[in-house]
Order: sequence, then C-alpha cells, then structure tokens
Amino acid sequence: MSPLTKSLRQLAVEDLYSKTCVCGAAKLSGQSFCHPCFRALPPRMRNALYVACSITYADAWDEARDYLRIEAGRIR
Repeated sequence: MSPLTKSLRQLAVEDLYSKTCVCGAAKLSGQSFCHPCFRALPPRMRNALYVACSITYADAWDEARDYLRIEAGRIR
C-alpha cells in the first residue's frame, strides 16, 4: 500500500467521525457529509459511501469530496 492511499484512508475515516463537513457546515459524527452536501451528490456517489470503511470507502469519499468542490461548488 502506498503512503498516499494510507493517508487518504486515514483522512476519510477521521472526517467520517468529525462533526464538521468538508464544506465547513456542522454534520453528525458517523455521516460522511452534511445533508445539503450529501444531497448534492449524484446517486451513484451517495450509494458508494455506504460501503464499509475500507479502501473502497476512502476512494468513494475522495471522489465525492472532489465532486462537491468542483461540480457542486459546496467547498471553498
């Protein structure tokens, strides 16, 4: 496993348990994003976030975070 992958996994899990969304809004610990960010994601990305915490979850979280920043304009 590369250091980048490990770092991404750690970041995704830490963010999952934080109480602040990547957009800066409050969210519940254990949820990937706040409700407005989660609803801004395409269904395919929302569904991918329900995978158990693994490399797959970290990849889905990273893709969703990029989408929120680039496509939805939710992250400054």
